[in-house]
Amino acid sequence: MGALSKLDAVNRILRASGEYPVSTISVTGSNDVTLAVQTLDEVAIQVQMTGLNCNTVTKDYLPDINGKIYIPDDTLAIDTVGTDYGRNIVQRGRTPTYLFDVDNNTDVFTIGTPVHVRITTSLEFESLPTAEQFEVVDMAARMYQMATVGEASQDKLLQEIAFMSRARSRAADIRSRDVSAFTSNTKSTWPYIGARRLQGPF
Repeated sequence: MGALSKLDAVNRILRASGEYPVSTISVTGSNDVTLAVQTLDEVAIQVQMTGLNCNTVTKDYLPDINGKIYIPDDTLAIDTVGTDYGRNIVQRGRTPTYLFDVDNNTDVFTIGTPVHVRITTSLEFESLPTAEQFEVVDMAARMYQMATVGEASQDKLLQEIAFMSRARSRAADIRSRDVSAFTSNTKSTWPYIGARRLQGPF
């Protein structure tokens, strides 16, 4: 769990636009708070889509008795790894979400044979590490300010803050993977980390 509560995050967003803090994020009829919460939630998903160490795991999925493989509905990304690396398998559906074999045009897999994947799922904001929380909040603050106030000079300041938060988040994510330029392990690979660092809305 990170150091920021969702209320802390919303108040940081509101403060960036010169608005007063609130004591609860369940304020009935407050369009500002509702918009801030929605912006925070959307950016949290965007940041996590690229695959953080905290929300990405490698695991095997076994088909059920009907050959179907169901995965969590909060899956943001999935990719085959290991011996299944070359297979073109994607996620489909929503409640339930399942795997689909594009190459063979089927959602039925061989019973008893696991599929090896790297899966990225969505975490609640308060479950994110602190560095990632600040990245999310400061990106959301910039978006919120432009949507509500639209002050160009304030946007430049918020952009710099967001850049710094993003850099700290990337550094914290790499540290948590326990890799260096001289070693590697099963938790991650440098190409995967590098690809994630190059992605983003800025």
